[in-house]
Amino acid sequence: MISSKIDRIVNGKMLNIEDDLPLKEIKIDSRNVGVGDLFIALKGKYKDGHDFIPQAIEKGARAVISEKPIDDTPCIVVESSQSALMKLANFHRIRFNIPIIAVCGSAGKTTTKELIYSILKYHLGNVHRNFLNENNIIGVCKTLLGLKEHHRALVIELGSNAPGEIEMLSRIARPTHAVITNIKGVHLEGFGNINGVAKEKLSVLNLLGSEDVFVWNVDDNDMAKYIANNPINFKGNIVSFGTKDADFMLLSVKDSTIAIKHKLWGIKEFTLPLKGSFNAMNALAALAAASCVCKLSPYLAQKAFSSFNKLPLRMEEKILHNTKFYLDCYNSNPDAVKAAIDSICDMEKEFIVVLGDMMELGRKKALIYQEMGSYLAQKDNIRFFIGFGDNMRYTVEKFRTYKDNALFFSKLEEVANFLIARNRAQIPVFVKGSRVMHMEKIVEMMG
Repeated sequence: MISSKIDRIVNGKMLNIEDDLPLKEIKIDSRNVGVGDLFIALKGKYKDGHDFIPQAIEKGARAVISEKPIDDTPCIVVESSQSALMKLANFHRIRFNIPIIAVCGSAGKTTTKELIYSILKYHLGNVHRNFLNENNIIGVCKTLLGLKEHHRALVIELGSNAPGEIEMLSRIARPTHAVITNIKGVHLEGFGNINGVAKEKLSVLNLLGSEDVFVWNVDDNDMAKYIANNPINFKGNIVSFGTKDADFMLLSVKDSTIAIKHKLWGIKEFTLPLKGSFNAMNALAALAAASCVCKLSPYLAQKAFSSFNKLPLRMEEKILHNTKFYLDCYNSNPDAVKAAIDSICDMEKEFIVVLGDMMELGRKKALIYQEMGSYLAQKDNIRFFIGFGDNMRYTVEKFRTYKDNALFFSKLEEVANFLIARNRAQIPVFVKGSRVMHMEKIVEMMG
């Protein structure tokens, strides 16, 4: 790019720039700036990128995008640096005529995105995707600006915790394919209720055309109910996955092996790198999405699964003091907890459950926590239940109305000490909580 184009794209004013100025890449972190780059100074919650302009120039930035003039510095002055970033990301994206698969949903987005990426990489070669879960405005723009001429597809995760974010991100990314993993009661403080969640996730379809593809989970009753009761402006192709009558149908899950049925393949078995029925659904979604982009080979799909790099803190297995820990500490919500508990019940005859608080549950959170206690008490596999956090005490209290094998702790150290002292039988331990609870520190403390 050259600055004379950029100032028109972002509707900015050039200062201290006389001629066209060749620029290499666009950077938003001054630590990553290289010689010849354009640095965009973004205002963040805790830091202001304008404070780091001198460092960016010192490292070789040829120009900056700023919300204020900078003396003796080639810059393009704009009203909003974030808006400028979004415009540049969209401008760069439309230069590419490649499949762009957007992954949305309440749970399983990052795992599904990584599985799609892994499968497509084996089939197409050079494929681009977000780094881990960089799925907000900044992350999506960074991902789009990272597209190179050699990329043959992009898999991009879109996240949201407030109405309108998915549609805004979709307008920037302009996907050709949309995968919605599921609709769950998450971020209810922002969306109000399950219909608000469904409306938000399905808004990605508003940006898809008649030649584009929607990949959806036929088992998701909340999604199906919303679609049945609300007009969806989508005229493209639909590919389904699930345990019901679907294009990619899950027949069985046993440990890490799934059996699926597909009209072209018949019945095929795959060995997955991830355990749990919910991860089986993520893999199914990935196969369905990849099949829309290329002629899918079961052999290459299995190779992709076999080489898949497991994601940290997502049903991550660790052995400590001869005890198996399942760490599912990246995020948490009621449906995800139940799905994970059900999966562990299928894998372990008995186990200890350690749960931390779940975030953004809205006004009815006390009832949700209590209902979780009733659910857990029905599981005979649970040898002991430990709750941690401000609200998990409600779950423990409800659980104890059925059984007495539960305790609540207010400090992670207390949880770690209890497990050291009381789990001498080395029973497997399942640990889950929202990211802000840092539940993985329990294992660190025990080490």
